[in-house]
Amino acid sequence: MWQRKKILRTAGIAFLVLLAGAGAFTLYLDHRVRTEFEGRRFALPARIYARPLELHAGQRLALPDLEDELRELGYKALIEKPDPAREAEGGWYVRSGERLDVGLRAFVFWDGPQPARQVRLAFDGGAVSALTDTEGRVALPNLRRMRRTRALKLLTGLPGVGRKTASCVLLFGAHVAAIPVDTHVHRVSRRLGLVPDKADAVTTQELLQAEIAPPDVYDLHMLLIRHGREVCIARRPFCSRCPVSALCPRVGVVGAR
Repeated sequence: MWQRKKILRTAGIAFLVLLAGAGAFTLYLDHRVRTEFEGRRFALPARIYARPLELHAGQRLALPDLEDELRELGYKALIEKPDPAREAEGGWYVRSGERLDVGLRAFVFWDGPQPARQVRLAFDGGAVSALTDTEGRVALPNLRRMRRTRALKLLTGLPGVGRKTASCVLLFGAHVAAIPVDTHVHRVSRRLGLVPDKADAVTTQELLQAEIAPPDVYDLHMLLIRHGREVCIARRPFCSRCPVSALCPRVGVVGAR
């Protein structure tokens, strides 16, 4: 009996100690939170960025669905283009058959202010077949300020633009570190063991860009092309005068000279 009372007393004391410790820790956390975050409340009105609606050629999107999206955003459906003042403000759209002219409103996005402008979308088979300005010209945004993956997606969405062409535009025109993979870059990268032998052009590009520092992309691209044209040619490469022959595993090389 005495032993039982002793155990209960000890357990009660331990419980009170734990309770006191939990209370002290709670007060400590409350003090830390108040100290760290007091005065850091969001300023009102807060700027909130909604879900962006990205449009590009080849996108699976029916014209009526886009009209629904525009109406939800407060765009007005018009029979014809408005007067010049209203036209410049944006916030309207005009449908003509399978074509849609949209006056986009100016807005501020995460990468900076975007001016009001007009675009023309053509639809075919439930997809966007073309995206231009109202004169039929393709106007590119500032590619330097876009993420590389987003810029590649935008460019490859244009009619007739493949991944290599898009990468060339980014690397040589916008100075964005996107390495174009042509037949020379692809061949030399596989023979050197930089990428798996079965890697296709897209995989080769992704693997190289993951390992190369952006400032070195341009130089590496030019060196791989020159090496592929002059030394590591498709048939019977000149391995005897290759400057990296000691390091090269010669993957897939047959009949080297």
